[in-house]
Amino acid sequence: MDQDVRRSRLTQVLPLILLGALGVMLVASNRWITFIDDECSILTTATQPLHVTLHAFWVGEGLHEHPPLYDVLLHFWLLITRDAWGGLRLPAIAFYLLGLWLLAHAAEEMGGRRSAWAVLWIGALWPFGFHYGRLAAWYSFCFLIVAWVTLAYLRLSRQPSLLRWCGFLASATALIYTNYFGWAFLGCLALDFLLRRRGARLGVVGACTMVLAVVYAPLWRSFLFELRIGTNLSQPFTTRILLGGFDLYNAFVSESAAPWFLWLGIPAGICIASCVGFETCST
Repeated sequence: MDQDVRRSRLTQVLPLILLGALGVMLVASNRWITFIDDECSILTTATQPLHVTLHAFWVGEGLHEHPPLYDVLLHFWLLITRDAWGGLRLPAIAFYLLGLWLLAHAAEEMGGRRSAWAVLWIGALWPFGFHYGRLAAWYSFCFLIVAWVTLAYLRLSRQPSLLRWCGFLASATALIYTNYFGWAFLGCLALDFLLRRRGARLGVVGACTMVLAVVYAPLWRSFLFELRIGTNLSQPFTTRILLGGFDLYNAFVSESAAPWFLWLGIPAGICIASCVGFETCST
């Protein structure tokens, strides 16, 4: 019995040790990672008065092509730390570590403890996570919110309850205030919920959608503005197909290794096609 207890405690502590070690490495290596344009732009905007940022979204102009939740949090962080140079990236690192921890719990919901460990190790050894997870932009915060929504949805779909519905709505609200594409993500989850739980009432999903629509009222103008300028349906069909393929490539590799660098692009393209093919065959 004592060995089982020790083993259980060890399995709970080891993920925290792994995440702590990753956090130390991210903080220690910050000096060698140059600030990128997005970071400079977002940090500069976060130093301005908060009412200026919020007014831009209220009138429909928006900023940085994403909703303002991260910018608001960053604004208060800069006030607390008085723009200390060494603390600019600390929130992003914390968000990445917490998001990885939540995503591991989501993996455990789906595949057990081994799946959770696989996610932790992939996140800890992922080169792009090591680079982008530290940047003082909105990337790691969005990663955290998506992980939160995923975990909340998996627990809700497994055993719905009022408390879990409230938790999911809280995470969904954070998502649509962080990423305009959050609405598409939530739409996919709603469809999955209705298909997975045949007895689910459409009215419950509709009520949740109405709640989110009302909560989102301050951002509808900026959302419609981004939707209008971000879509260009006048492009030729071939161009749209090629752009879709490029976006799929970026989802796996990111823009850091463009496909026209053939020594990386060709192997990456083969791996992406293999992953998509395997997933299609398995379903």
